[in-house]
Amino acid sequence: MTSLFAAFAVVRFLAYVSSLLLFGASAMLALAGRTALARDAQVRMRRALVGSAIVGLMSVLLLLPLQTASIADDPHAMLDASMLGTVMWQTRYGQAWLLRVLGVVVLLTVVWRGARRQIEDAGAGLSGPSIAGMWPALVAGLALLPLCLSGHAAMQEGGAGVVHALADFIHCLAAGFWLGSLPVFLYCLRAWEQPASRPQAGRALMRFSTAGHIAVALLFASGALNAWMIIAPAGLDATADYQQLLLLKISIALAMTLLAIVNRYRWIRRLRSARAQALASIRRNTLAELVLGAVVLALVGCLGLMAPGPMS
Repeated sequence: MTSLFAAFAVVRFLAYVSSLLLFGASAMLALAGRTALARDAQVRMRRALVGSAIVGLMSVLLLLPLQTASIADDPHAMLDASMLGTVMWQTRYGQAWLLRVLGVVVLLTVVWRGARRQIEDAGAGLSGPSIAGMWPALVAGLALLPLCLSGHAAMQEGGAGVVHALADFIHCLAAGFWLGSLPVFLYCLRAWEQPASRPQAGRALMRFSTAGHIAVALLFASGALNAWMIIAPAGLDATADYQQLLLLKISIALAMTLLAIVNRYRWIRRLRSARAQALASIRRNTLAELVLGAVVLALVGCLGLMAPGPMS
């Protein structure tokens, strides 16, 4: 079953990357406002966002067969229509999966049409964050909700289950904004180098900085609560694979935070006195954040398939 586990983890990774990228990028584009900068960024990223939505849809569609095979402990169950139907309609995972499919289909439609709306807003000379511009981010955020209705967050019932699902949802939103906004951040940083677009880019970067502080705080707070609610029933055990990978995930997240802090409080402050060095350092650190973020999501893809405690 090792190959099945690996396939399941890879598909989960792709689904997470797609969902978080779409939410974070859409949120950052909304923060950029109804400006020429946001329009250009939307147009340039449209193909990548649509492609990401398509990959996300395909990944989510594959999750049900893989979950069915995992439950049956038989890869052939992926092609068993009866078992697929049973898992789809009679399990909490299947119901959450149906909501997730609906969410990514709606999101793909919204992303497909998003660039035209941004062009119309910019052509009208509008500026500042807009409700219309925030629509893709709102849809992408809601599409993350079904993620919290399955997996470890769905193992608890009653009030504890609601708290866990809510914390998991906040965790997904915060992580999505942080990671998904970084490509747009890099675009705004490049635009800041041009005098004509510097005012718009500067405002977008400052909005990102403010929202980023909030996102990181929520990420660690919700992550700590999630970890406690998952591990507490099983108990701490340094030999448990799940807990070792979770510790690695936390360590990488702390390294990402350190890179973000260095960018914000060292290099951004040196943009005027040592522009070339500061820009190069900010780009390098941001790319490192993206790589480390991908590693974190790969770990998340595995963690959701593992038991929190030691295997009996």
